[in-house]
Amino acid sequence: MLKTQPDIKIESLHKITAPVLVMAGDRDVIRGEHTLEIFNNIEKSQLAILPGNTHFAPVTDAKKFNAILNDFFETPFSMPTTQAIMEQH
Repeated sequence: MLKTQPDIKIESLHKITAPVLVMAGDRDVIRGEHTLEIFNNIEKSQLAILPGNTHFAPVTDAKKFNAILNDFFETPFSMPTTQAIMEQH
């Protein structure tokens, strides 16, 4: 499956309007540039790269994985910027 999937066209990612959490491990089988490409092409997306983890983070580091996932679902979606935060202070 990894040789042929996912086969998602970039234009299809642009159609996603729901908030999305893109997660990967820093040792993931999915290449980092592909994870970033997905993140960068979904308007309402957040990115979580789990340090020291592979594609199996839900199993091997369930505590960290679930904490990030729970935060995503429990916290209203936002897209803060460093500039906006600095302007507030």
